[in-house]
Amino acid sequence: MISSRTNGETNDENNGASTPNVQNRFSGFRSSSTRSSTNTTSITNESETVTNNKPLWNSTNIEQKTNISSFENEPTLNIREHDPLVINKTYIVYLSNLEVPNVIFAATLDDYVNATLLITQMNKHEQLTKIQANSYKSNRLAVGQWCAALFNGDWYRARTLEIEENRVYVQYIDWGNTGWCDSILEIRSLPNEYYKDPILCVKCILNGISTQEKISDEQTNAILEILVLDVKLDMTVIRIDKDIPYVQLNLGERDLNAEIGSILPQSSLSPSAPPPTTTVPQNSKNEIINFDSNKSEMNVNETYSVQLTTVDNESECFHVLLMNNHLPTIMNVLKDWSADKQPLTKQPKVDTLVCAQYDGDDLWYRAWIKNITDTGFHVYFVDFGNEETVSIDHLNECPDMLRNIPWQSVQIKLANIKLTDDERYLLLKEFETDRLDMKITSKDQDIYSVELSNSGKSLTEYMIELRNKKEQQQIQNTSATNEVPKTFNEQPVRKVVTPPPPPPTIVENISRTSSETVRPISLPIQSKPIESKRSIELNNHISLSQIPPATITTTKSSDTLNTTTQSLSSDTQNNDNNLNDNLMNMITEQRRHNRLLEQAIAAINTTNALLTQLVQRPLGYRALSSAQKNANKETIVIGHRNPDTDAITAAIVYTDLLRQMNVNAKAYRLGNLNNETKFILKQVGIKEPDMLPDNIPDGTQVALVDHNESQQSMENIHKMCITHVIDHHKLGDLTTSEPVYLRFEPVGCTATILTKIYRENNLDINQKMAFLLTSAILSDTLHLRSPTTTNDDRKILEYLVPIAKIDNIKSYANQMFEAKSDLKEFSSKQILLLDYKTYTFNNEKWGIGTGETCDMNKMLERKDDLLKEMHKEKKRSNLKGILFSIVDIIKEKNLTLIPGVIEENVVRQAFQVDINKQHIADLGSRISRKKQIIPALEAYFHQKS
Repeated sequence: MISSRTNGETNDENNGASTPNVQNRFSGFRSSSTRSSTNTTSITNESETVTNNKPLWNSTNIEQKTNISSFENEPTLNIREHDPLVINKTYIVYLSNLEVPNVIFAATLDDYVNATLLITQMNKHEQLTKIQANSYKSNRLAVGQWCAALFNGDWYRARTLEIEENRVYVQYIDWGNTGWCDSILEIRSLPNEYYKDPILCVKCILNGISTQEKISDEQTNAILEILVLDVKLDMTVIRIDKDIPYVQLNLGERDLNAEIGSILPQSSLSPSAPPPTTTVPQNSKNEIINFDSNKSEMNVNETYSVQLTTVDNESECFHVLLMNNHLPTIMNVLKDWSADKQPLTKQPKVDTLVCAQYDGDDLWYRAWIKNITDTGFHVYFVDFGNEETVSIDHLNECPDMLRNIPWQSVQIKLANIKLTDDERYLLLKEFETDRLDMKITSKDQDIYSVELSNSGKSLTEYMIELRNKKEQQQIQNTSATNEVPKTFNEQPVRKVVTPPPPPPTIVENISRTSSETVRPISLPIQSKPIESKRSIELNNHISLSQIPPATITTTKSSDTLNTTTQSLSSDTQNNDNNLNDNLMNMITEQRRHNRLLEQAIAAINTTNALLTQLVQRPLGYRALSSAQKNANKETIVIGHRNPDTDAITAAIVYTDLLRQMNVNAKAYRLGNLNNETKFILKQVGIKEPDMLPDNIPDGTQVALVDHNESQQSMENIHKMCITHVIDHHKLGDLTTSEPVYLRFEPVGCTATILTKIYRENNLDINQKMAFLLTSAILSDTLHLRSPTTTNDDRKILEYLVPIAKIDNIKSYANQMFEAKSDLKEFSSKQILLLDYKTYTFNNEKWGIGTGETCDMNKMLERKDDLLKEMHKEKKRSNLKGILFSIVDIIKEKNLTLIPGVIEENVVRQAFQVDINKQHIADLGSRISRKKQIIPALEAYFHQKS
C-alpha cells in the first residue's frame, strides 16, 4: 500500500491532502493546524465564494478568472455547486475526504455512484486518453479554472487553486482532495459534456469540534480510526454558518462527534459537544444462515436502479445487481481483499457466508456455500447471481461489516413478453453496462416480474421492435426466393449460438481518491448459458455438456418444423389420419437426424477448440523461430548499455527461463554494474555476467531484455539474429528478417513480465531468481512509488516476496537505495554513464542520464565535474544535447543539470521552468525518465516540428 502521492507531489509537500484512492486517501492527513501556509487557500476564508453559486463543497478566496489565459478554444462553461443541504435533515452519506480533526467531505449515495460513473466515462474519452503534443502549459491556465487533472493514470474533474511555472495545484472537485499536477503532462481541457453534473461532494464541519488546538499524531490516528471509510453514515445538518453545514455524524448507535471530542483537549470542544458513546455493533462469523432471509426485499409498483449481470438457468430469467446504498460498501471493502483477507478460522460448512475468489478475474466476492463435494465448495455469488465450484484456498472469512447486508442479486424476468435464450443474451450484451430503471409489477415465489427501461425506453419495446424487423426481413427473403419447401427432409436452418458478452465492469473505486492506477473490478458474472445436465454421449465419449458454449452449433429443428407444418393444408390433415401418422414419423426421424448432426458438429467444434488451445498456448514459445532451428547454438541474452538493476537481473533471469525451455542461452552485460546491482548479486551469491566481447560474429542469436532500441544495444545489433525481445518501454527502431518472440507490456519493470512468463509456462522460479526479480521491481519502481508503477507490479511483487524469502521488504529496499547512493568510488564520468540512454528527437541525438541518490547534496557537490563530463560526452558522441537528472529517491525530487544554451532553451520550453545561475533546473517531482521526462521532450519536439 503506497502512502505518498507519486505523480506531481513530493513527500515534503503532501500538505495533508489525500489522493483519489480508496486504499490510502487518509494516509496523508494531518491536523489542519500543521499545514503549509502556501496551501491554505483550499481550507481558509470559508465565507468567500468562487462563483455566484454557494461554495458548499470547498470554499476558497479565489476569484474565477474566465477572461484571462483560458485554455485555447475552451468555451466559457461552469460547473454547478452541490445543491444546498437542509437544516435538521438527516442524509445517508459516505466520506470521500477529510481534514483532521473536524472537516469532512461527504457524498450522498447518488453523489458516490455518479462520481464513480463519471471517472469511468472520463477515462474512456478520446480527448483525454490520446497523447497530445500540444499539452497545456501553465501560462495558459487561470486560477479558479475548471480542468481535467490526471492522477496516477486516471482523469478527474478539477479546479485550479495555484499555478507555478511547471505545476498546478488543483482540487479534485468530486472528492474534495487536493494535490500538485504537472502542468504539461497532467492537465487537460475539460470536455464540454462533463460540465453538466454538479459538484458531487459537500464540504462540512463536525458540529462541536473546533481546530483551535494543535493535535498530536496519536490523536490524529485515533480520529482516523473513528471516521471510518466506505461505511454508510447518518449525517444530520445542525446549522449552516457562512454557507458551511455543521453536521452530526452517527454510525448506528455511535455518536462519532462525541467520540472525536473525547480524544481532543477540552479547549477544542464547543459547549454543545455531547458526551461520548462507545456502543459497537456485534457481529458473528461462520454462523449458519438462512439463504432466503438474506434476500433483498422489494415492493410491487416501486422502481429501483439495477444493472444486468447474468442470464439465469431458469427460462426467461436474468439476475440483476441492485445499485443501492450497500453497493459502495461491498465493493470498496472487497476490492483490496487479496491484501487484507482473513483466513478461515474453521472448516467451512454448507449455508455459511464467506468470501470466495472468482476464477474469472481472481477477485474476491461475497459467496454462500450451497454444498460441498469431492471437487470443492459449490458457492453462489450472492451479489451477482452466478455459481462456481472453488477449492478451499479460494475461500476466506467474510468481513464483519458485510455479513448483515442483504444479497444484492435479484432474480427477475420481463413482464408481458417471453424471451428466447438468444434474446436474453442479446439484451445482456446490449445493456450490461447501462444503469437501468426496474419497476416491479408482480412476484411469483422468488422471481420478480419487472419492466426494465433505459433512459425512458422500455427493453420490452426494444425487443418487440427487433422481432418485427426480423420478421420483415424473413418476409422479404421469402418474397425474393418465392419458393415453398416441398419436403420435410430438407436440411434445417442451422444457427450458430452467439458467444455471450464478457461480464460487465463496475468501477472499483466508488469512494476513491486513488494513488494507484484505477483498475475496474470485473464482476463474477456468469456470462455463458448453463448446459443441460443431461449429456448426449457421443461415440468418442465427448458430451455436449463439455463443449464451450461459444463453439456449439445448434439446429433449430422446431423453426423448420413450424415452417413446414404451416405449409400443410389443414384439409389434407383432417381427411387422412394416416398422413398425420406419417408426419409424426417424419418429424421424429428429422429430430433424430438433427441430434446426430448436433453431435457431429459438437465433436468437430471440440476438436477445433483443442487445436486452438494448442496453437495459442505458449508451450515454450512457438515463436522461437530461428532459435528452434539450431538448439545447440548459443543465444546471447543482454540488457541495455550502462545497465541498471533491471537490465542485469533480467538478463540473468531470462537466461534461466530459456534454459528451462531447452534453449542454450547465456547472459552478458553491456557496461559496468552500479553499486546497487552489485549489492543485490552479492546478497544472493550470483556472479555478475561477463562483459559482451567485441568480436561477436554476424548472425549470432540474441535475446534483448529491458530495451529494444539500437542506440541502447550492442554494436552491430542489426547484423545479429534477434530471437526474443522482452521490454516495458516504447517501441524502438529495431527490425528483424525472421519472426521473433516479442513481449511488451506497459508495466514498471521487465521483471514483472518475466514472472508472468514463468507462471504462464508452469516453470519453476527458485529462490535466487525470485530474489533478483523482487530486487528489480523494487529498484525500477522505487519501491512502488514511481509513477510507472502498475497494479501488475504490485501483485507480482506480493507473489515473489515469499519465494525470495525476504523478511522485511522495506528494510531491504532501503539497503538497496543506500548502496545505489554510495558513489564515492566512482568518477564523475562513471556517475554520468551509470544510468544513461540516448534518444533521437527530430533526427537529433540526445543523451539523458539519471543519478538516483538518497542524499542529493552529496551528488550536487560534484556538479561542476559532472557538467564538464557532460560537455565531453556531448562532443565525444556527437550529441545535439545532453541532460543529467539528480533524483532524490526519498524526497522524490529532480534537479537536472543544464550544460549549455541549447539544453537551456529546450528545458525551459518543454518543462516551463527557469534555469538558475548554477545551471540547474528544478523539475520538481518528475522522477521518471520513461514516463515524465521523455514524453515531455517528445511533445516539445513534436510541436516544434
